[in-house]
Amino acid sequence: MFDGDDRDAAGAARLAGTSRELVGNSDASVAARNVQAGLDYYARTFGRDGIDDAGAGVDVVINDHSTNDAGAEMFQGNGGYYATPTADGGTYEAIRYGGGNRYQAARGMVDQLPMLNADDLAVHELTHGLIRKETGYLGGHANESGATNEAIADVMAASATRDWRIGESMYTPGSAYTAMRDIAHPNDTTVVHGLWTTMDAVRQRQARGEEAEEHWASGVLSTAAYRVQQRLGGEAGWSAVERVFYDTIDNGRLGDMSFAAVAGGLRAAATTLYGTSSVQYQVLDEELKRGQL
Repeated sequence: MFDGDDRDAAGAARLAGTSRELVGNSDASVAARNVQAGLDYYARTFGRDGIDDAGAGVDVVINDHSTNDAGAEMFQGNGGYYATPTADGGTYEAIRYGGGNRYQAARGMVDQLPMLNADDLAVHELTHGLIRKETGYLGGHANESGATNEAIADVMAASATRDWRIGESMYTPGSAYTAMRDIAHPNDTTVVHGLWTTMDAVRQRQARGEEAEEHWASGVLSTAAYRVQQRLGGEAGWSAVERVFYDTIDNGRLGDMSFAAVAGGLRAAATTLYGTSSVQYQVLDEELKRGQL
């Protein structure tokens, strides 16, 4: 049941929330605007027709205060693209947003608005949905497929906004932390997630029995994309990055979503789009190798 804007148009954001009207700067209107902008980015840039490239829109649930078995809110200060079981044995897929969050962290207070305020994270979550539609994989796991899923979602979000900082509009002026991630500055201490930039960093932690936390490990791929964009320069760099990453999603090049499979898919996409003798291919290959991929 939709309590917000229930639109049947192909490729539309449909709100299931607490507000009947999408006006002004209500949570519903902000969420709808940001998710719709993400769908429009994919349509305008790649000709993609909705989240499944067959005209489907996406449901968006706001103010989701669902709790886990321990009674803690699942989406506090957070959100994501989720596939939840239904009574008939199927799944219900939607972007779900919780409320904001405020807590003490190592370097000070984290003060977050609801994630629906972040335009780039709307694209990030939509990208998880695209990957789900194309491959069946969904993010949220502390393993290689989780890390590559997060990396691809971050790269597409950065490409849509032409900005390598992720989630900065979630954080209030009084927050000691200023963004979720900063792909251009992977060791920035004012972001929530630092980024590992090489496979050695991932393997060292795995050897110690630690999980390959997907957001931190995503940096192996996302920082390679940043370096490609910088080396190619400006709009030419952005265009090459978004085209190669989207082609990898859209043309079945992700394999099992391991780091090796995704790196191979990116090289295959660059070969198809530009050729192996192109500067785009050479720079991509070099930067993937720098990350030990």
